[in-house]
Amino acid sequence: LPPPGMEAKVLGLFTALVRDMGIGEAEWALSLAGLAVRAERRKVFALGSMTVEGGWDESAAGLVDVPGRLEMTDLMVVNQDSGLPITIDSLVTDTLAKDMDLASIRSMAVLAMDSYAVDERPPEPGALQAIADAMMYGGGHTDVSVKGVMVGTEQAPQGGLGSVALRIEMDPAPSGADVTNGSLSFQMDGLDAGPMAAAAVPAELLPGGAGIGLAATNLPVPAMMRLQMDVGSLMEGTEPQLGEDEVMALVMRHQPSFDLETVSLEAPAYTISGSGRIKTDPTSPVLFGGGVSLKVQGLDDALAVVQERARIDPSMQQAVPALVALRGLGRVEQPGTHIFDLVLSPDQGILINDVPAAMLMMQGPGPGPGPGPRSEEPMKPGQMGPVQ
Repeated sequence: LPPPGMEAKVLGLFTALVRDMGIGEAEWALSLAGLAVRAERRKVFALGSMTVEGGWDESAAGLVDVPGRLEMTDLMVVNQDSGLPITIDSLVTDTLAKDMDLASIRSMAVLAMDSYAVDERPPEPGALQAIADAMMYGGGHTDVSVKGVMVGTEQAPQGGLGSVALRIEMDPAPSGADVTNGSLSFQMDGLDAGPMAAAAVPAELLPGGAGIGLAATNLPVPAMMRLQMDVGSLMEGTEPQLGEDEVMALVMRHQPSFDLETVSLEAPAYTISGSGRIKTDPTSPVLFGGGVSLKVQGLDDALAVVQERARIDPSMQQAVPALVALRGLGRVEQPGTHIFDLVLSPDQGILINDVPAAMLMMQGPGPGPGPGPRSEEPMKPGQMGPVQ
């Protein structure tokens, strides 16, 4: 048996080690190349190269940054259902978890060990909860980039994608803060939907590119995380549940807002671009207010494409009156350009150029073929008519 008091001394030394020792800085990397998997002599998976990198870096304040990177080139996977190969020239993900509060986690561990050393009992939940409530919640970002996607083979292509890039970012939240800010950006170019999509929809209408840029403020993410850090429930073995009512209460209290800095959609026949701002509005039945302004160029060209296709394709005929109604609703600022201002109204719901969307749906798309004003002539809200 160990001498009396030895166990307490060892635990005390370990507690001091946990309290005072940092994890410092580290980096690591792993790479491989030339991987291939075959099934019944057929290649079903291939990878030209892959590199994985990671590490950590702790500051003097006990805050830790954890970066990571994954890069793959010349990736090929055979779809098990269709049997079609999918090839990707490159796929890269970059991540960073920033300012993770290791110091607070270390303090909670030391408190638990000190309590056990004194009376062999866990600490009071309130003492641990006080540390959890004062924690700093880290932020960071995730970047994903994919280039050169092809479905099928060069002899029988079934679609593809030139490139896509996604970034999600969130700011760290200091101790005591209930809200933080974040952003999202997405860009896609060179989309080829393939021959099956082109057979169902005119190729001139299929989008080849899209993008969005969104900035969010007053996101109550730290407050939600604190609600889930219910130490008493965790010590009892019950995982805290964050219900819909609690989430909505936080949203109404902090009223986050979302700035749509840019949104775009590009197709051969038309382009859509816009921006706007959506904000929480507790007084509104839909709980949000604000709006988005969209500029559509080439709406007349798109309508002409649909009308031509509808002559031989009955499935496209229903789209004609819908586009006619949409064109009639647009505000023409210059030939070939239609403006659509979408507003969330607390009294009338969604307004499109000051006209309630519910009223438009009740009215229907309007009369069938017949003469109507040309797009160069400004149209009053609700006025409809097909392209001549």
